[in-house]
Amino acid sequence: PDPSKIALLEMLQQNEWQICVCSNAVRRSVTEMLLAGGLMRYVAFYLSNQDTLPKPAPDMYLKAASLFGILPKRLVVVEDSPPGKRAALAAGCCLVEVDGPDEVGTELYWRIVTAAETIDQEEQTCRETLECSSSAGSAKPSCGS
Repeated sequence: PDPSKIALLEMLQQNEWQICVCSNAVRRSVTEMLLAGGLMRYVAFYLSNQDTLPKPAPDMYLKAASLFGILPKRLVVVEDSPPGKRAALAAGCCLVEVDGPDEVGTELYWRIVTAAETIDQEEQTCRETLECSSSAGSAKPSCGS
């Protein structure tokens, strides 16, 4: 196991992030990879191409959001593959793009946190916009999400 990747997962877990793996590989391969890497204890669940349509279809990320009980826009996705990036965007998730596994380490933590803060800021702006629209007497307040 790569110590930097383990450290990232530990940082996320210590800060109460829930983690899942969404892979286009078959379920058995994903299971073996997580076990061999000592990563299973960090993962709430994992999805494979046998659980949903494979990426670039958005289904895998939509199911992950559903299993976490959150809206897809609150799911922060770290993705390196073009089909995975398309799937995350199509699902309406917050995408943190990386070029490959070498970029996944402790230095990625702040990019993930910043992405989540951006989601929170957008939701706050949306709420404020709705409150302003409602107090101004707008018949149909809306939020572009």
